[in-house]
Amino acid sequence: MRKHYKYAIKALVRTSILTAGLMLTPSLAIAQDTEGDDVIVVDGVIVRPEKQIPKIFDNNSGQLARFEGEFCPFIAGLPEEYATSVLRMVRSNATKLGLTVPENECRANALIIFTNDAPTYMAELRKKRAGWFSTLTARNKRLLTKNKRKFYAWHDISSIRLNGGSSANFDNESTALAGAISSGNGPPGQAEGRFGAWNSDGGRIDSPVEDSINSGFIVMDLLQTNGMTFRQLADFATLHLLMDIDVDAQKKFPANSILNLFDVKDPASLSGRMTDVDRLTAKGLYDIRTNNKTARIQSRNIARYVRDNIDEAGQASDNDEEQEASDN
Repeated sequence: MRKHYKYAIKALVRTSILTAGLMLTPSLAIAQDTEGDDVIVVDGVIVRPEKQIPKIFDNNSGQLARFEGEFCPFIAGLPEEYATSVLRMVRSNATKLGLTVPENECRANALIIFTNDAPTYMAELRKKRAGWFSTLTARNKRLLTKNKRKFYAWHDISSIRLNGGSSANFDNESTALAGAISSGNGPPGQAEGRFGAWNSDGGRIDSPVEDSINSGFIVMDLLQTNGMTFRQLADFATLHLLMDIDVDAQKKFPANSILNLFDVKDPASLSGRMTDVDRLTAKGLYDIRTNNKTARIQSRNIARYVRDNIDEAGQASDNDEEQEASDN
């Protein structure tokens, strides 16, 4: 890890007692090796794309939603200096994955919220902003709310016609969640919800509509981030915002995936940032031109995309790290 981020997190520990009560400490992330006898080995870790990647998603959800328009993230709950750093990382990640990220001011449609008590915050948020949870399936709403979690991630999703449709954004008041939760049921212009739902047997393959992420949310409990780096948190948030990951997908990711960040005792046992498999999983969702297949077909296609492109991904990630180092 570069000294810049080590010092930034040390400084945050000192100042956050007054600002947000943070307890973040720096750590060097080391890829964890594992052994196995199947499929591909990436950085010493066994990965079984066809078995593992489909389990990341809710394959009964109809389609795998994605952002079809601009991606505009906003961070609440961190001091401005550190929020700016994390936001820059998230925006850079999204750009490299092929999303359109406006350079100038934009209306936020992806909220990254840090809080000292995520379960309590979520309980209040569900009361004040019920509309933000309205498109969750009954299963996912139950899984998201029944237990206390270290983080919460979900999306507001609607179906749009392939020849165009509407999307929802947050107004300026809504992005001020660090200070208070505003009243109201949902972001302005919210679409009416899903339509053209798939049959559970996936009988139809193509559809004239595709599921689109109107807005993404991730709430992370600061008191659970001990030992994590800003880079790890930024990459973790990026993947959860860009992909509609199954709420019950814990412990189903490849061993060193950054998606395991809140499920390991030592964050340093993971990669310092998203792995090549993490990156290709997201890129496999966003590289296809139209996204109107069933979730089962989409997840299988993404698994094949990972397998087919893994050899080139290592060089690409090395180039990214060199470019990032030169930028700092």
